[in-house]
Amino acid sequence: MAIGLKMVNGDFVFDPTGRLEFVSDTDKCIRDMHKFLVTDKSYDAYSEGFERYNPNYGTDLSKMELYQDLSRNAAREVVIGLLNEAIAYYIELQESRDNLDYGEIITGVNFDVYYNPEDIRQLIVSVTVATLLSGEIALGEFIQQIV
Repeated sequence: MAIGLKMVNGDFVFDPTGRLEFVSDTDKCIRDMHKFLVTDKSYDAYSEGFERYNPNYGTDLSKMELYQDLSRNAAREVVIGLLNEAIAYYIELQESRDNLDYGEIITGVNFDVYYNPEDIRQLIVSVTVATLLSGEIALGEFIQQIV
């Protein structure tokens, strides 16, 4: 069984008795996948100050040079390709573990990528995930700046 510490706005959550709260099953899957999708991969120009255990963890979505001189449709296609690549890698990482709960096992991921009608320099990415114990659950939306 895999568990993780429950966090809200970057703070650990304590129960009424003062013990740390944990997340597991589908809640852990949602938290971990969301974190994966909003984390930059480690690359030479990215200075974290330490060496990552898995430099391939995350996405290349924030690498602005990938969108340089592209049409709006081409930039959207790049984002879609990067999301497909990241999701496939995340599922590969999951499959390599032997301690997943049924609620963590992903059975489907869907996403939509569309331009922000209020700012055409931004793409809105909306992601849903399904696990063995849940139907589709929204991971939420995040904005990807492309200019």
